[in-house]
Amino acid sequence: MLRQGRAVGERRQGCAIVKLIFTQRAAFSRPGLTSSGAGIVNALAAHPLVDLAHGRSKQDRDRLLLAMVDMCAQSEDVRRPELKALLGDVFVKLASEAEREIRKALADRLACADWAPKALIDILALDEIEIARPVIRSSPLLQDDDLLRILVKAAVEHQIEVAR
Repeated sequence: MLRQGRAVGERRQGCAIVKLIFTQRAAFSRPGLTSSGAGIVNALAAHPLVDLAHGRSKQDRDRLLLAMVDMCAQSEDVRRPELKALLGDVFVKLASEAEREIRKALADRLACADWAPKALIDILALDEIEIARPVIRSSPLLQDDDLLRILVKAAVEHQIEVAR
């Protein structure tokens, strides 16, 4: 029974992610927004990533997370405030459930990204040091206040990295 309940929960979680990404097109049809603002949303909807988003397994969600990072790195649309907020929510949700290796790969890919969701960078910067190190060293999004927060909240290894 527990195993069946977990599968249903994973399916609902995957569907919630899909719903969040792929039903938000209406948000981009508001007055004042150009159709180009929906570019990445449309690209995602037409992409094989939809199958991963519908996937029930944790591996599908992990692959979806990394593939979305790669796709966003190639798009200028991710800088639009309304899309940045939407993607930020999706990235944080997926990253919070990701395995250590996936979070490490995510931190490596986002370390120098100026488009990355700030909330995700903050989370990665406080993760275990092997994950946090590239973000602390290279993220253009971490400001002095963020580094002070890391000094206060994180382990000694994080403090040494901030000092470098």
